[in-house]
Amino acid sequence: LAGWHDQGLIFEGVSNEVTHFKGGSAAQSSLIQLFDIILGVLHDSPFFKEMREYMPVAHAAILNNMEQQMANNNLYEFVMGKKFVSYSHATGRPDFAKTHEANFSDEHVTDTPLRAIYKKCVGELGKFRNKHFIIASKYVTQMCPAATKGTGGEDLKAFLLHARDETKHNAT
Repeated sequence: LAGWHDQGLIFEGVSNEVTHFKGGSAAQSSLIQLFDIILGVLHDSPFFKEMREYMPVAHAAILNNMEQQMANNNLYEFVMGKKFVSYSHATGRPDFAKTHEANFSDEHVTDTPLRAIYKKCVGELGKFRNKHFIIASKYVTQMCPAATKGTGGEDLKAFLLHARDETKHNAT
């Protein structure tokens, strides 16, 4: 499941070229990436786009098309009524990033019904990412207690927490 990203793999009798494959990852799910695109959750890691290479071509094409369409029709900006600024480690991680559970149920009295529904949708995606973090961490550490990398080759905890934090950023 870890793939052959670093050392590569030669398929004897097929080709003499070394091929490199990252292992399985939830980022290969076209549905989760579609939710991110529609809800305007931006990820600064190129990993999500790299994982589109492992999807059926038609799925990756739909995601790329939707991403282009949503770039000029940002749902976050429409619903929240403010310019979107992407979440980045460079600006410093907010306090919620230090915990394994992020609170995705923040509702404010001034929220319009549309804003509250949008936040609920983003919140559900965030809850999924919280659960995924727990499950993926347990799975990887049970399979190999010394492992720090996920099946996709990324630093497991940092990557999953950052993806979750980028989602939380859209709920504020």
